[in-house]
Amino acid sequence: MKNFAIALVSLVFVIGMAACNSEAGAGADKSANGEPTAAATADNPTATTDNPAATATPPAPKKPGWQEKAEAMAKTNATFETEEHDFGKVTDGDIVRHTFTFTNTGDNPLVIQRAKASCGCTVPQWTKEPVAPGEKGEINVEFNSKGKVGMQTKTITVTANFDGGINKVLRIKGEVAPAAN
Repeated sequence: MKNFAIALVSLVFVIGMAACNSEAGAGADKSANGEPTAAATADNPTATTDNPAATATPPAPKKPGWQEKAEAMAKTNATFETEEHDFGKVTDGDIVRHTFTFTNTGDNPLVIQRAKASCGCTVPQWTKEPVAPGEKGEINVEFNSKGKVGMQTKTITVTANFDGGINKVLRIKGEVAPAAN
């Protein structure tokens, strides 16, 4: 009896859904005032005169200002003395620092728009003024090891008017040992 009731409810549900779909389909090619609308096709699946917004292309998401600036600037090259630094072994709670030095090897001034670390424990500071061709610039990185016991690798993504892409990724790493009690 229980199976029969479930089957009956299912049958009523299926019939109800079929009825709803056929009613929707019957009026699908007419607008609210009864006039024909453009039919959706494989070439234009959203065509309709009822909903002009359905055929509009959504606007591209707005880029952050720092990204727009880096993309719009004349491109240049930079050569870093090193793109990775290993602090070796440090003790939990130590604050260690490293300076990444680079030379503008291109023909245009290099302007760093931002430098963002992969973790709040790592703080980058960088040369804010344009770095002229042939001149050097710096990105100073401070890593606070408190609560970071074990092998650590952090990245710093530098956004500038680099030739070949606006981002350069620098890395710091080290092993944080527990503090002695």
